[in-house]
Order: sequence, then structure tokens, then C-alpha cells
Amino acid sequence: MKTLESYLRDHKLLKHAIRVATVELGHTEKSVLEILRAYRMKPCTSAKFLGRVNYRTKTFYISAHEFQEGEQVEVILHELAHVYAGEFMHERGHGRAWKDMCELLGSEGTRTSEDAKWLEAALKFKHTRAPNHSWRRKGR
Repeated sequence: MKTLESYLRDHKLLKHAIRVATVELGHTEKSVLEILRAYRMKPCTSAKFLGRVNYRTKTFYISAHEFQEGEQVEVILHELAHVYAGEFMHERGHGRAWKDMCELLGSEGTRTSEDAKWLEAALKFKHTRAPNHSWRRKGR
């Protein structure tokens, strides 16, 4: 299973993720990399969500379904904001810390897919936000 660090590197987002945590938040690169290496990236074939973070198991889930252009990066940044808000600010969910992290990371900071730019794709799969901050399909 890949680490979150290697997954971000594959999507050319690692430098950006490190810069935000070091420059904007004042953390050392070493501490940021320790966090990114602690989380495991796991693709998920569930039809219930596009992305989700499990803080207890330190698992970063991304749906294995085919994303439209820009959609996957938005989901990655959305979930990375959860990791940063949880690890650096000890806040979970879609609160102020998460919104601040989204802004710093350049994410839309949307809580539900109906708010996202890629509305058409999200509605196709009838996604809605679940209580545990994952993106879920209705009726599942």
C-alpha cells in the first residue's frame, strides 16, 4: 500500500502540500513528511464515496472510479485538508480548521458535491455528504 507521500508525489502535489504546511503553517518539512508517510493511501472500489480519511487507522481513501478532469485533484485536496486539520489543529469534520486548510491548499472547500465545479459528474453518481465527512452516494 502506498503512503500518502508517494501518492501526492505521483499526482505532482507533494511539493505543494509540503509548502503549505511549512510556509503557511510553520511546521518543519520533517514533521510534515512524517505525517504524510504515516498515512496509507488506499484506493476504494466502494460506490459510496469519492474520498475519505480514517484518522484512527491513518488511511487516506480515494475512489477507484474514473474521475473527470480536475475532479480527482479536488478530492485529494479536500481529503488532504482533513488530514492537516486533524493532525495540525486537532479538528475533524468540515469546521473552520478544515475550511482554512482548503483555502491554503487551493481546494474549493466544498462540503457536498452539489457545491463543486464538477456538479454534472457528481450528480451522475448522486453523491451526498455523509456524517463522517466522506463523499457518499445516496441510497447505499
